[in-house]
Amino acid sequence: MSTRSAFLRTTCHVVAFCLAATSILFGQRATPKTHCDHPQRLVLLWYYERVMQRLEPGNYHQRPVTMTIVSIPNEDPESKFILVGGPQGFELLKGTLEQNVYSSLLDLDDSCRLPQNPDDAAKYVRIKWERLQLSSVKFAQLHQDFVAALTEYSADMQNRYKALTETGKVTATLHSTKYLISYNNSTEQIEITASSMQSNGKKEPAIIEWADRIALLGQGKR
Repeated sequence: MSTRSAFLRTTCHVVAFCLAATSILFGQRATPKTHCDHPQRLVLLWYYERVMQRLEPGNYHQRPVTMTIVSIPNEDPESKFILVGGPQGFELLKGTLEQNVYSSLLDLDDSCRLPQNPDDAAKYVRIKWERLQLSSVKFAQLHQDFVAALTEYSADMQNRYKALTETGKVTATLHSTKYLISYNNSTEQIEITASSMQSNGKKEPAIIEWADRIALLGQGKR
């Protein structure tokens, strides 16, 4: 066999192999997959919290002062409260969820429908909103109580810092309600996370007591 013939035959084999590989590759892409391209069996905490932050009424417009409380029980559905105040008025928005959001996100993940962007995932969460009108006096008192509670919470940071640097241990409160609390007045923006201490038999921090009062207010009990 001449060198030219051997070269042509080898070239044909290489081309045929490449075409076959390309066909298989594109065939695999065209075939529906039975598993997600990017499975996230455990929804990341930041993703979940972002979804909770994005839950808002359809006709919601942020006002000069906004205080938001997200209550996250151990198993029950979460709840969300938004206090808004400004020249347009003062009100409390109460959001009631049909089921636990974390469970809902896991269901979306299991069915390969969990968006990569948590802002898009918020659209799948069913939440019912109610509005409660507040007087300017009531809103001002709630604002003042929040600032006082935040001051206490900030002062305790030094105690927590000392414990962390001396022992390196982080206190975990099991089976407790967790709160995501945020404040925005167009100048200051504050976000804190706090957990109930009831399961440890300790006195609740003022910021937790404040959040609980907002929840009671939303239920028409105060």
